[in-house]
Amino acid sequence: MGQNTSDEILVSSKLNTLFVESGLVGFARVEDVEVVKVKRRRSGLGDPPHFFLAAIMRGSARLNERASGLVRDELPRCEECRLGGIIKRADQIVLEANTWSGEDLFIARGLPGTILASERFKRLCDDRDLSNCCLVPAQEFSFDDYPHERSAPPRLSG
Repeated sequence: MGQNTSDEILVSSKLNTLFVESGLVGFARVEDVEVVKVKRRRSGLGDPPHFFLAAIMRGSARLNERASGLVRDELPRCEECRLGGIIKRADQIVLEANTWSGEDLFIARGLPGTILASERFKRLCDDRDLSNCCLVPAQEFSFDDYPHERSAPPRLSG
C-alpha cells in the first residue's frame, strides 16, 4: 500500500481497461483485489466483478490557494507537498499556472484527499456512460467544513 487511503480508489475491470486503452495517465499503481466474502440481499446474482485498487498520482500540479479561496487553520508543514494543517474551506479549484503536467487523474499539491480529473477523463466517463463517476467542474467545486466560523448576518432591529 504505502500511500494514504484517500489516494486510492477501487475501480472495476471495465474502467481499468478503458483507462489503459484510452492512453490516460494517473494511476501510480494498480493491484488486484481479492473479494473474500459477498453478502447479498438476493440470490442468483452470480460472481462479483473483478476489482482493482488504483493509487492516484501525486503530480506536479499545485493548487493556487488564494485564487481557490482556500482557508487553513495553519500553514502547511512542507512547502513542497503543501501537507499539514486542517483545510477548512475552498470556493473553487484553481491550479497555479504551468504546474500541471497532463495527468488525467491526480492529486494536486495543497489539496490532499481530493482527486482531480482532466477533461479527457470526463469525456471517457461521458462517452462510455460510466456509472458511479460524479465529476464536479473545478469552478463549481466548493466546501466549507467549518460554517459556524463564518460571521452571522447582522440582525435587523425593528
